[in-house]
Amino acid sequence: MKAAFPIASVEPAHSVHLIGGLPTAGVERGFARVRGLLDVFSFAEFVGSSLGEASPIGVLLPPYLETSQLVEDWEGSSYLPGRLGGDAHIGNVITVVDTDSFVGQLCSPEPISAHGWGKNAHDSRTVADITAGQVESATHLLLIGEAHSSEAVEARLKALNPTAERVALDEASDDRLREFLSGARVFADHPQPLGSAKMIPPWLALLQAEPEAPSRSDRFVYRRSCPFDPDRFGEWLMSPPSELVRGKGHLWLANRCDQSFGYSCAGHVHRVFAAGQWWATYGGAAWPTCDVARRRLLRRWHPEFGDRCQEIAFIGIDLNVADVCSRLDSCLLSYEETLELISSAMPQAVARGTAAPRVGFH
Repeated sequence: MKAAFPIASVEPAHSVHLIGGLPTAGVERGFARVRGLLDVFSFAEFVGSSLGEASPIGVLLPPYLETSQLVEDWEGSSYLPGRLGGDAHIGNVITVVDTDSFVGQLCSPEPISAHGWGKNAHDSRTVADITAGQVESATHLLLIGEAHSSEAVEARLKALNPTAERVALDEASDDRLREFLSGARVFADHPQPLGSAKMIPPWLALLQAEPEAPSRSDRFVYRRSCPFDPDRFGEWLMSPPSELVRGKGHLWLANRCDQSFGYSCAGHVHRVFAAGQWWATYGGAAWPTCDVARRRLLRRWHPEFGDRCQEIAFIGIDLNVADVCSRLDSCLLSYEETLELISSAMPQAVARGTAAPRVGFH
């Protein structure tokens, strides 16, 4: 398989490579081979034991740890330098993918706790959510299983993470696999901060793109100013486009004008959940104090509705963008209905919504 970026042969000292995957029999076999090539510790061993002079170090992550959050926490703190020395850092983020189970996992609404993979017996995060998150947060994908080259697997891996380097475990020599697992990375054109292991998933890159990224058949952003009728949107959720692989964003529902809702799609699993209040419902003193955050808020501030809107990044395979947008548009209230809703339901919020937060320059 063609590498998404070149790998240098010199390994920096004190690199910590994070290794994850849902522990199917195939993934466990992958873990076993990795242990033969790197000094590998469980997460509990790494955070609680003396590690000596081992480098590079592999850390096997339990499924309940969300890799992107761990990378953000460790890169935003002095934990690794304090643990291993001043030059310690996260190297590669490697997800072992059981390709024979992968498509089914992306369709699974089961909680990971049902498989004993959760943080506790009440961990309600779904298998589909964790599967998508592990793939999109990886710098490297280690594929195991006979289906690694199938069209269905290839298309979904590309949709979730088009830039990660991939290697099929059973086709790689020990030398190639060792280089793949722990080789230092050199980036030419890659959506990742230099010197960071933090990946920017495609859905987040779409939402953050300035200027707005053009729509394509495999990804686009749906932005609208009016709220969804909850019943009509509920019907859409009962029969969403089968071509969707990933979706993230926030929603405005007409029956809750003050409440922002998050939206997440992972494979065939769609979720809507409370995500706090809209900024327009707060007084000016509560708005973000960071100028960058305020500018971001201003860019799409509506004179009547404030920051209330629909903003969802959709990623899929051969999406009919016009059809997806048309179906979602049919769930919206009209502009006139929205004005009436705002004025009747939240008369005080109208005044707050018309005043955008000021940006201070220092």
